Amino acid sequence: MKFSTFHSFMLVDAIRGGKLPDDVDAGILPQHYDQVVSTHHNEIQMELEEIRWVEELGFDGVWLREHHFTDYGFLPNTMVMLGYIASMTKRIRLGSAVVTLPLHNPVRAAEDAALVDVISNGRLNYGIGRGYQSIEFDTLGVPMDDSRERCSEEIESIIQLWSNDTASYHGRFVDFEQVRLQPKPLQQPHPPVFYASISKESVLHFAKLGIPFIVDSTLTLSSLDQLCAAWSEVASAHGHDPGSGELVAMRTVWLDETDERAREYVGRAPKVESTAHDPKLAPRKKDGSIARGYEYWQRGWHGRSLKHYDTSENWENRWIAGDIDRVVGGIERLEEMGVKNLIVGFGSDPEPTSRAEKRRRMELFAREVMPHFR
Repeated sequence: MKFSTFHSFMLVDAIRGGKLPDDVDAGILPQHYDQVVSTHHNEIQMELEEIRWVEELGFDGVWLREHHFTDYGFLPNTMVMLGYIASMTKRIRLGSAVVTLPLHNPVRAAEDAALVDVISNGRLNYGIGRGYQSIEFDTLGVPMDDSRERCSEEIESIIQLWSNDTASYHGRFVDFEQVRLQPKPLQQPHPPVFYASISKESVLHFAKLGIPFIVDSTLTLSSLDQLCAAWSEVASAHGHDPGSGELVAMRTVWLDETDERAREYVGRAPKVESTAHDPKLAPRKKDGSIARGYEYWQRGWHGRSLKHYDTSENWENRWIAGDIDRVVGGIERLEEMGVKNLIVGFGSDPEPTSRAEKRRRMELFAREVMPHFR
């Protein structure tokens, strides 16, 4: 099992009273989130400090996400940031979770990623997704209706560019002839590729290409088990070795002295109180209708009703929590499912967690849990 961390690049003081401001109301947020003064500059510096801890404490990697035009996430270019992180680290894997591929020219995306792989000495994990926020697609002039097909063509063409001396691709959305990519990635035949989604249909679509998934922490363990099995079945049916795919799962982890103390903490975790959301952060077209391929959003935010977030599932069927033995056992359960990379979320608090407390939790996990899997 590999252990990594996730970095959101959000303006924390945009989160108040269970929702974001009117222009970026995501709706699925803790009930209480005190205002913390933050700027783009100091939030970036704090994320970079945590990434230094990741390497120092012996974790395996970091993942960064791309978002545009909202405080819900303000990192517009994961490759630029990963290039900088490559210069300040020596060992950890550098992951995008994700590059919103339909928003990018695939040849330029291939060049940027190859360059990061070279300057990091072959440490790039290339996570992609098709995106879901209409404000991003509308502002950048990209139709949402064809995002899955566009994403498929783009990653297929990028892999060809990475893997061949010259490459040609002629599709509905991607078309180029005899392109010689420079530089080529250091990793051969190319950097590992991952697909992040909350849609089972999309996950299994990319399983046909042998591309493993990244899934979020709200998925129950029983559902994750089913998804791992389905992914392996589809990948195998299309000629791919399921064992070669590094399935990645985000999980909230809480390590405590006893199971009883841990269960009390899990029971105090903030609850989702609403699935109302700003239409600009959902896959809605200008007429208000859901974009083609995103019909599952009719059920709610990310296509999920409040029942999906029922906190009664947290202790037994969502979190990895308890004393050392129970936490280790929970991670072993993930391994049995086929998960090979755990993105660790260190608890969940109703108010912003102090820097010192974040560091304490990371140190405790690195000291008490990670050695069991080395």
